[in-house]
Amino acid sequence: MLKTFRPLLVSVILILAGISAFGQTYLDLIRENPEVASWAFYTYPDPGNVTLTKAPKGFHPIYISHYGRHGSRYHASESFFIQGKEGLQKIKDAGLLSPTGESLYREFFKVVNEHDGMIGMLSPLGAREHRAIAQRMYDRFGEVFKKRSEVDIVSSPIQRCIISMSNFTFTLKDNAPNLQYTYSTGDRYMAYICKEIDNPEMFAATGEYERSTREATCRYDKLFSSIFTSPEKAEALLDDPQLFVRSVFLTGCICDCLDFLDTDIFKYFDPEELAQQATIRNNKFYGEYGGSKEWGDVSDEVAHDLLKDFIAKADAALAPGSGRAADLRFGHDSGLLPLMGLLKIDGMDVRYPMATAQDSWSCHEHMPMASNFQMIFYRNRKGETLVKMLFNEKETAIKAVPAYSGPYYRWEDLRDYFVRISSD
Repeated sequence: MLKTFRPLLVSVILILAGISAFGQTYLDLIRENPEVASWAFYTYPDPGNVTLTKAPKGFHPIYISHYGRHGSRYHASESFFIQGKEGLQKIKDAGLLSPTGESLYREFFKVVNEHDGMIGMLSPLGAREHRAIAQRMYDRFGEVFKKRSEVDIVSSPIQRCIISMSNFTFTLKDNAPNLQYTYSTGDRYMAYICKEIDNPEMFAATGEYERSTREATCRYDKLFSSIFTSPEKAEALLDDPQLFVRSVFLTGCICDCLDFLDTDIFKYFDPEELAQQATIRNNKFYGEYGGSKEWGDVSDEVAHDLLKDFIAKADAALAPGSGRAADLRFGHDSGLLPLMGLLKIDGMDVRYPMATAQDSWSCHEHMPMASNFQMIFYRNRKGETLVKMLFNEKETAIKAVPAYSGPYYRWEDLRDYFVRISSD
């Protein structure tokens, strides 16, 4: 049975305790690299020279099943900018911006103006991210594409997903010209690629979490003292100071995705104030899509059909005479993250309360731009099939299923588990 959101007083106590506990490590992380505060807008980190575990003797890769979130993009709505635009302009007109505030004003509007006609579109960095992921897939598992040639591709109809898909598949094609692609996109595929959550109760609760947490924990004294010549007079001109700061923060979150602009809005924030903003967004996103203690049943349910698609397509690819090399899916974080929570992969096998999720779960690590899940299928001459799973190109595990060897699982064991959880 779903749990409703706790009373305000109790939740604020939990929130304050959680931020205090998490601040020991998260604040240090932000001091070292402020961009981790971008949460779901964090650009895809280069996995570097990750060493993958060699397959057991006699097993060779024959098929790949994949889901990729679109790459780095422009903000998907102008609503992120509204309070910041109106507030900064009003305070500039009143002559209350400090030299630092004038610098913020220029950088803020540089980001805003770049969004003209580009809302929600893939950025050049997003294209590069998908080309690099595809190249690494080929470099690691090129044997798959030499023995088989059929690749089926399904994409969300949203532009940023289609362009991500194009960059990914063109890169594979450059390496393996023999590949034959089948492309599909349209609203009907969203029913499983990225099924929408229809739960007003959940969104009301997570919205209230953000509102109450912001009021209880978010401070902006240092920011205002830095960017305004008279913080008191400037604050009086703002309709809602908290929403103003939120807008400036969210505008800063997209800066790295638009790396060609060479802007940095996070530098105007004190690390503590930046961590407060980031913690709220991290926890709210986890609460809605990450398998949280309160709402995990809701996020699990929307991933059932996607997991069934993985099962059905793997069965078809493994059937005698199949020429299917890969099934590639391109969607959104709200499609991939529920799947990871449903599978209970390592790091997401425990459900945490939303208000203290930051102690154990970080969005920038689990669900950056271009985040991805890959299942690599191996077979030996006896016809035995093993599977290795990669999450953001690193080997991962499912503790609920006994492994065959290291990160390798018998497909029949993994399949039985998938069938069970996709029907619960």
